[in-house]
Amino acid sequence: MTTSAAAARPRLMVIAPADYDSSVRKGVSELLQDFDEQGFFEAVHFAFPFTHHTRQHHLSDCHVVHEYGLDWFAPTRNRRWLRRLMAPLHLLRTSLALRDLARKEEINIIRSTDPCFSGLFALIVARLSGKPFCVSLHADYDKRYELDGAAGAPTLMGSRRLALLIERFVLARADRVLPIRESLSAYALRHGAKPERIRVIPHGADLSLFTTSQQELPVPRDGRAIVSFAGRLSKENYLDDILAAAAILGVARQDFRLVIAGGGAEEARLRKKVATDPVLRRCVEFTGFISRAAVAALRQESVASICTMAGFSLIEACAAGSAIVAYDVEWHSELVRDGETGFLVPEHDTAALARRIGQLLDDPAQARTFGVAARDLAVARHSLAAASANKRRHYAEWLAEAGSRPAASREHDPNRAEWYSDDQFHIQCDHAATRAVVEGRWRLFAQALRDWRGRNKPSQDRLRILDAGCGDGINLQGLQQIVLQQGLTANFLAIDYNPKRIERAGKLGIASLTIGSLTALPYPDSHFDMVLCNHVIEHIPEKAAALAELCRVLRPGGLIVVGVPNEGCLFARLRNNVLQRSILRTTDHVHFFTATSLDSALTASGVKVRLVAREGFFMPHMALGRLFGRIAIGRMAMEAMGRLLPSQSAGLIAIGERPPH
Repeated sequence: MTTSAAAARPRLMVIAPADYDSSVRKGVSELLQDFDEQGFFEAVHFAFPFTHHTRQHHLSDCHVVHEYGLDWFAPTRNRRWLRRLMAPLHLLRTSLALRDLARKEEINIIRSTDPCFSGLFALIVARLSGKPFCVSLHADYDKRYELDGAAGAPTLMGSRRLALLIERFVLARADRVLPIRESLSAYALRHGAKPERIRVIPHGADLSLFTTSQQELPVPRDGRAIVSFAGRLSKENYLDDILAAAAILGVARQDFRLVIAGGGAEEARLRKKVATDPVLRRCVEFTGFISRAAVAALRQESVASICTMAGFSLIEACAAGSAIVAYDVEWHSELVRDGETGFLVPEHDTAALARRIGQLLDDPAQARTFGVAARDLAVARHSLAAASANKRRHYAEWLAEAGSRPAASREHDPNRAEWYSDDQFHIQCDHAATRAVVEGRWRLFAQALRDWRGRNKPSQDRLRILDAGCGDGINLQGLQQIVLQQGLTANFLAIDYNPKRIERAGKLGIASLTIGSLTALPYPDSHFDMVLCNHVIEHIPEKAAALAELCRVLRPGGLIVVGVPNEGCLFARLRNNVLQRSILRTTDHVHFFTATSLDSALTASGVKVRLVAREGFFMPHMALGRLFGRIAIGRMAMEAMGRLLPSQSAGLIAIGERPPH
């Protein structure tokens, strides 16, 4: 990283299950600009992948909303079943668009605001673009589903269980999980998040509307005390319980009115219920959607705010200085301290709910005392300044941690038992699938040697051949067979930095073996007729130095063959970064080549590349590759796929020569 890059402020991408028009309608679009955490992020790009139209909105110089809709496929416009059918293609298409956006805008962190579908987008985009990603948790979706079925929590084809599979998959792979309250940490752990990756980030926003006096009261004053509810009118918010408590109070007294502000799926039913009940009709009013300023004025005017189930609306109610009456569920006890900032009552206990509201109506002074304490607590925990400071600290810690171990400088430890001490002859030669790969590779080596001999006369009767990074000696054995089959003789030398590998290769009795590094080969200049380096360079951080050394010890006109996995291709990224991430730990690869990047690296080292051959097909999971490779028809299918999609080949073998002086 250059000095100027290190000094630049980071850039954030936020993927959310929202659309811009709805946020404007609800009066919360201005909250999007809070995501820059008071200037910590240089730019914030919002991605809304579940909208009707593909559009872009510039909120400011550094806040941009990108909406991705299915309007790119016109027939889906009025056909819900067709939209569902096209969903996988939309996922792929939008993920690639977001990958390109992340690269173009030099995004540093990708954040999803839910662990399900947005989280899946974030995971895919992060792995495709090589960026870290986090998931922020805003609700206990298990509880929300219990209360409101499909409308309360994400579902897949109507199934909560299927959606949970996605949530667990995403949470287990998130680089950070950010619950907005302490109680949600349990949800994260329950669904697969790693405890060391959890950081609580209390919600924060500009609360000035609620802490300063507002005049825009959405209902006229009529002398009665106001008790209010403000939020979405949905089953998860216990609206029937609130009406039941209002009915109990309405029978006993006439000095209050319950004002319900907001809209939602339950609004029509609730209005009808109130209209048909004479007690409720007298004491309950609906306002529909109202502005945030009007909500603030309503909260400030209320003797009590009812928060049976609340998220950010509970913070706003407290900030407005209103006494709170809430169910003792989820996180409410973090802000509603019973007998201090309001009252907590047992879930579904409508009699207790009515009794506590009545207690505040009877004692307005106590209600005001609760309200002042609630405001102080809300501002201390959830003001924009306090919340942003907390988030900035976590983001900075994360960025520093990610920056301290870039991919190209991860530790290269030869003593890792799971990879460096296993028996490669057993793993690669005793299984039909991997044995076929090895033998196919030998055929490529043989053809490369045959073609080279047709162009070049060997410098001596016995070829000098180097296996650089010989491992257990599998390719030494193959090279010996190739040389004999072509009627040649050769002296074989081999080098590997792992003593365990050298010990095994030595038992073959084929080559003169040396323990050493490819970045400092102990051989003279222009010494070898052929150099083979197979599946080694991807492990070496100092790639350029190693390739330069291979070129140095190769004689002018000599043959060089370099094999690497094709881990820059789409299916490899999918395997390594999404489906089978453990590979990045167990193999310790630090370079991810494509045919183009391999060609460029060799050319830069002084090699004239004649061909980059492709081998096999990159299955997006190793278990699938082994399964398909067990039988001949499966191997034939993978070979056919490799020819059909050459960019997705499993391996790359570059064949070149050192140019004559």
